[in-house]
Amino acid sequence: MTATFTENHGQGRITTTSGGTHPFDKVHDGVVEAMLEKGFDITQNKPRLITVSELHRADHVVVIGCWEESICPATLLDWVID
Repeated sequence: MTATFTENHGQGRITTTSGGTHPFDKVHDGVVEAMLEKGFDITQNKPRLITVSELHRADHVVVIGCWEESICPATLLDWVID
């Protein structure tokens, strides 16, 4: 969600990498449905593990709801969603 929104609003000015520290096998059906309601089709997206090296290269890290602070020195932005 975060990468899709950021890429859309950044209009090519922002580079994103998406992943999780404990990725599931598939994107949650509720997330797919919510994104479709906003006009974004993420049905082909696959969760992936984010690497420590990717986190260390980041200027900012956006998380939704959970975070392991010990693995990344980047500026943390916690997006709260309902």
